[in-house]
Amino acid sequence: MSLVSMTKITEWAAGLTLSIAPWLASTAFAQATDTQVQEGIIGGQAVQLILRLDNHGPSLSGYVFEQNGGLLLPLEETPLADSPEAAPDLSIDVTDAKGQPFAMLMLRSFRWTDHKLAGDWVDLRSRVRTAFQFKQTAMFGSGYAAVAYDGDLLQVGKSGPYLFRVHAHKARGEFGGLVDRIDVYDRASGSKIQTLDHLQLDFNYTDTLEFDDYNGDGHTDFRASRLAIDGSGNRSTGSRSYFLFLNGQFRDFTPLDKLEEDGTPWFLPHGRIDVRQESDIDYRNRLATWNHYRFTSPGTLTFTGSTQGPMNR
Repeated sequence: MSLVSMTKITEWAAGLTLSIAPWLASTAFAQATDTQVQEGIIGGQAVQLILRLDNHGPSLSGYVFEQNGGLLLPLEETPLADSPEAAPDLSIDVTDAKGQPFAMLMLRSFRWTDHKLAGDWVDLRSRVRTAFQFKQTAMFGSGYAAVAYDGDLLQVGKSGPYLFRVHAHKARGEFGGLVDRIDVYDRASGSKIQTLDHLQLDFNYTDTLEFDDYNGDGHTDFRASRLAIDGSGNRSTGSRSYFLFLNGQFRDFTPLDKLEEDGTPWFLPHGRIDVRQESDIDYRNRLATWNHYRFTSPGTLTFTGSTQGPMNR
């Protein structure tokens, strides 16, 4: 029996898997949120628990991911009354697509640093409890030089019929993690369908990949920021690379990468793109040169002309 069956909410489950939106900042350095992954079984189902610790609160948020079927359930952000190193029993609401709690995770003697978690899944309608145990499989620190990590992390954006995991690593003394591989899975079956490797992307935790239909063909694509590393080993967020779904696979589409390097792109309906040329802005009159493009086919980007207009959209 699935977690959805346990809670009798099948009417919204299909929509939920396609409508989860990221709520954190767009760069790894801005996010500064420790993230860990725990895995276990709830009611016979393989489950991954993604927990995110915001030390400013402190508070805890994240997701429950049912690995058979690809169902992603958000956890309501929950304040920690005590420090995350020594918290009491902790209750976290699990919410539906409308943000309404339907279940609760009860973690016994919760400590952020524990490698194992135990507790109960509580159906808020029936009050039935299901015991669980989780084991930590990955821990990603918040980017400080003293933190090291190496592991895979699920991406939580609107990724359509696919699931994406990024492999990120960072050694002690480095600022910012590096993503060198992306694994793509079929959401329904859980089967891996593609691996993109030999990458050098900036790690932004569960929001490393930004999903959208960038060429207007109705398929979900994604983009990610590159990681720039200078001769001294210093790291910074670079321009973005675009991966379009073409001929059944995700491919780096270099014409879009080039537009990103040349200016600031605005993506419009029906595969149209306006690019503001950053080297040709009249700040006094607040005017800019805009280059216009459109996709004449899913894999063909065509320049259609230039105009001058307001610098801001």
